[in-house]
Amino acid sequence: MCYPKAENFYFGDTENWRNAFKKCFGKQKLIFYLVFGEPTLGEAFYDVVNIIESEPNWHLRITTNLSQPLERLVKTHLAKEGRLNINAYLSVKQHPGILMLLRHAG
Repeated sequence: MCYPKAENFYFGDTENWRNAFKKCFGKQKLIFYLVFGEPTLGEAFYDVVNIIESEPNWHLRITTNLSQPLERLVKTHLAKEGRLNINAYLSVKQHPGILMLLRHAG
């Protein structure tokens, strides 16, 4: 499937973001949800993953349409430490066979 160039919704320096969250929340458990469109297409996606990974009480949740390879993500310390959750959704546009599956399932 072909995608247009993803817009970059990340702005600022990721280290500044990390420091701001640490200043506001200290060592509390934080869960970051990345869900808009396909988050793995974001220009700074792995920069964000790295700052979340660097804090032991921070967790990452993403929702993906599985259009991009996730091998790199599942090899992170977040995944190995159980701090990563991947929710997948299948769109009819991307996976037209799902309609047939749903018709037979119900």
